[in-house]
Amino acid sequence: QSIRGGAARPAPGAHATVSDVAERFAAACAGGDMQALLAVLDPAVDGVAALLGVGPIVESDGADEVAQRSMVLFGPDSRRTLVALPVDGGPGLVAFDGDRVVAVIKVSEHAGRIRHLEAFVRRPHAR
Repeated sequence: QSIRGGAARPAPGAHATVSDVAERFAAACAGGDMQALLAVLDPAVDGVAALLGVGPIVESDGADEVAQRSMVLFGPDSRRTLVALPVDGGPGLVAFDGDRVVAVIKVSEHAGRIRHLEAFVRRPHAR
């Protein structure tokens, strides 16, 4: 089974370790559903993105800011696809631009909502 962008879904049986919260986050971004995205984010959510080899490049605080940034980066107009997968033994997401991995995102959950996002971003390559 494939999804937008051609990225493969996890194999059957792998879903036992895939986070429902991360899947809801990915679906909200893919569908451009800001209300669904806000519903999966803790009001006090924060996030940081680190460019590999450089370090932190962006920090966001609060559900509104994280949701807006997420929608720009991973919404339906972004050409990117998010896939919920375990990352470092916990919930996470992998972001694809076509078949290229552009980011790996660790997700921290609390009470069924995302409390913290930590993204590790690959450097863009020339097209």
